[in-house]
Amino acid sequence: DCITNLFIHEDMVTATAMAGRSHEDLREITIDLNTGAITAEIAPDTKSPAEECVVKFPVGKDALFYVAGTEERGDGYLYNTQTGQAKVLFTDAADYSLWDDNQSYTSYWSSIGYGYLVYYANKEVSLINLNDGGKRTVLEDIPMKQDMDFFVNNEGTVLSIITHGDDSFDAVRLCLMDLKTMEAWYFDRDLPEGVEEGSRYWNGEYGFVIDAQNTKTDTNYIYLYQYAP
Repeated sequence: DCITNLFIHEDMVTATAMAGRSHEDLREITIDLNTGAITAEIAPDTKSPAEECVVKFPVGKDALFYVAGTEERGDGYLYNTQTGQAKVLFTDAADYSLWDDNQSYTSYWSSIGYGYLVYYANKEVSLINLNDGGKRTVLEDIPMKQDMDFFVNNEGTVLSIITHGDDSFDAVRLCLMDLKTMEAWYFDRDLPEGVEEGSRYWNGEYGFVIDAQNTKTDTNYIYLYQYAP
């Protein structure tokens, strides 16, 4: 037996995967992570995306996002399970994890959770909202680079975008974006000498936290950025 394309849902209770006796006999299953039991099994559907897709996960109750291609690059689709129609979101894009400074690929995509994708092409960064039919919004003043971080709060209402320094993990620029209005606020940051940053996380719906430490004095810092809608 084999299991592939495992995707853990945002509720951290259920997961979907492709499973079967062989790679030629895969079916989509839903797994209860608390008990390990398979709670549903979906039979093959002639309207479903091709089983050779390399990425596949549900969007709400009536849609699937999937990428058809290879492990390195492919075409992204938003598939409506009710109508059987698939909308093309991007073509010939590489997974963002394959980004390199030489830009071996011309376009990249990454899932950041809560039904959102980040897409880079033609030196432009966009946010794709799968919950809204794949609507694309260009992110102004955000140059895409290697090892950027994207954090959506637990409510799915605000996105923070971290741009790292060239040779450090420090956040040299922070962007907070309202996912309802798509308004964004940018902060350029310059840390004191000897301060190194660590974890980043949301504190409630509107507070974004960056932990840091002065390696010379062992002093700990907490930077709190409060978004006010």
